[in-house]
Amino acid sequence: MVKNLNRYTLYILLLCSIAWAIGCSKARQYPERVVWAFDTARDVDASPAVVDGRVYIGSDSKKLYCLDATTGESIWEFKAGGVMRSSPAVAGGYVYAGSHDHKIYCLKALDGSKVWEFETKGTVVSSPAVANGFVYIGSYDNRVYCLNAQTGAKVWEFETKGPIATTPAVSGNNVYVGCFDYRCYCIDARSGAKVWEFKTGNMVASSPAVVGGNVYFGSMDHKVYCLNGQTGARVWEFDTDQRILSSPAVHNNFVYIGSRNYKLYCLNAQTGSKVWEVKTDYYVVASPAVTGDNLYFGSWDNKFYGLNAKTGAKLWEFKMLGSKSSPAVSGGYIYVGGDDHRVYCLKASPGDAGSWPMFKGNAARTGSAPAG
Repeated sequence: MVKNLNRYTLYILLLCSIAWAIGCSKARQYPERVVWAFDTARDVDASPAVVDGRVYIGSDSKKLYCLDATTGESIWEFKAGGVMRSSPAVAGGYVYAGSHDHKIYCLKALDGSKVWEFETKGTVVSSPAVANGFVYIGSYDNRVYCLNAQTGAKVWEFETKGPIATTPAVSGNNVYVGCFDYRCYCIDARSGAKVWEFKTGNMVASSPAVVGGNVYFGSMDHKVYCLNGQTGARVWEFDTDQRILSSPAVHNNFVYIGSRNYKLYCLNAQTGSKVWEVKTDYYVVASPAVTGDNLYFGSWDNKFYGLNAKTGAKLWEFKMLGSKSSPAVSGGYIYVGGDDHRVYCLKASPGDAGSWPMFKGNAARTGSAPAG
């Protein structure tokens, strides 16, 4: 009797084990929209860059990864001394990114070998902007740096009164950057001299976009600002009633930006008037990507959204854990990181052949479609 009971117990345990294994297998299956997912073992707050069939992205694992854009397979990885939340810029065959270890790295895009490193005196979460042979980046040491893109040699530094978490935008001869000292600065790209500053009512953690001679950014004072790029004069402001950490994307005369009031806004770029708004179930701190009539963004409500950029109509949503990472779009696919440690490749909305290959659209970080 005892022997039969033991056999019966073992049989039940075996069935339970099989059922558990099947359940785990099903849990790991991804929805149809997912092409592949790559596990970095830590949160992915950085935004990807997609260039020449490769995805470059950093993680809290202290690594920068290069993945095959089609398969998600790892091509190479680079280990830094700290968390990598700085979104890489790819230009001229090189990858540039910052780290919590206070350093800015230049790697060969081909194999990930280090070309140079430059050490600041603070955490680097700012993402590099690359233009005209120079790298522009901020640090928590209250400085904006201009480095020679080939050698890493410092060309100039500009000192502010607070840490810099935003990503500079380079347009013409000017560099635009926001700061925790409540200001947005315009700096001469060649000399590092201040051209103008504009003071908001709170810290600026939203990276500026520069399109059509105007500068667009948000502030923790709840407002979206549009300034004249040459003078810093205020053109308009829009109040969202909550802090803004999201960086704007500008496309077809519209400004798209999220807020901690759970909403993503579409504003008229010339007047600041609201065109539409979409409410999610939690904070929107990631920045949107816009390609043609399609807009993509993530929310802290554990969802990633595809919208019609003209109307705000929801086309689809995808469940993923958190989203501070801003998406990149290339070849009909979306690439984005999540708090579940994964980098995702998702199918874009049908017919979307547009391109938004890296954070803020291009290596100069202007917040618009890729520069030519």
